[in-house]
Amino acid sequence: MNELTDEKTLVIYRRNGCLGCIYVSKLLDFIDTPDARIIACECDNTKEKYPEFGIKSTPLWAVFEHGEKLSEMNPASDREALFRFLNETARIEILRLFFDMQLDLGREYADRMQDVFAELIVRKQKEDANAIISATRLKVMKACMSKSYPEREECIDQVLNRIHVILKERMSEPDGDTEVRRKAIEELPRLKEELLNYTV
Repeated sequence: MNELTDEKTLVIYRRNGCLGCIYVSKLLDFIDTPDARIIACECDNTKEKYPEFGIKSTPLWAVFEHGEKLSEMNPASDREALFRFLNETARIEILRLFFDMQLDLGREYADRMQDVFAELIVRKQKEDANAIISATRLKVMKACMSKSYPEREECIDQVLNRIHVILKERMSEPDGDTEVRRKAIEELPRLKEELLNYTV
């Protein structure tokens, strides 16, 4: 990794599996040009290399000059603030059209990855029933909550039935019949009632 110098530098703090990091990744690919001085730091390495900068969460983008931090922000939190941060603070010029386009692409990518992560939790989690239920809730809300009745209830039933089948299949595997998975299956009817009563 490059070191900080006296030049104005944008430092990107990120980690694998961070949805906010995925959201801004397409924008980062777009602005990472030879004219821009950008350093990307993985979260684990960051804590070792820059403990004095107090990195507590990712994503975090910070601008340094002469080795001193001038400003920082969570780039996934506020689109308007991020545009100003890049153009005015980091002095990385980007047209608004391309800025919005890259963030929209990143949002689509992050949404897809969020669904992938939820699917993996449902299939692989054996130690935390709440994690399975949370992942199931996410999958139902993404698939069904924009629908009106009775389509919403049909959609919820389809997703929950699929989750039930996945859990039963996992329980049939060696060492797969865990108390956590049994508890998650028991919670599915309650989750259905919760989601049916959910107001968008």
